[in-house]
Amino acid sequence: ATLLCPILKMVLVDPVLAADGFSYERRAIESWFMRNGPCSPVTGEEMSLELRDDKQKQEELRLWRAS
Repeated sequence: ATLLCPILKMVLVDPVLAADGFSYERRAIESWFMRNGPCSPVTGEEMSLELRDDKQKQEELRLWRAS
């Protein structure tokens, strides 16, 4: 599993899970939605603006940083 934001191409800090099933850096996907509307940066498909904390990715990041 990747720990990189598909928009920023940087390691996630505040990962959120979007309706397209991808994890993004919160500020990056929020900016994307403001500029591009409700579409996936990865697939280009229309999607909900709903974001939720990605607990699994947060745990993966915690373990990665601890190693």
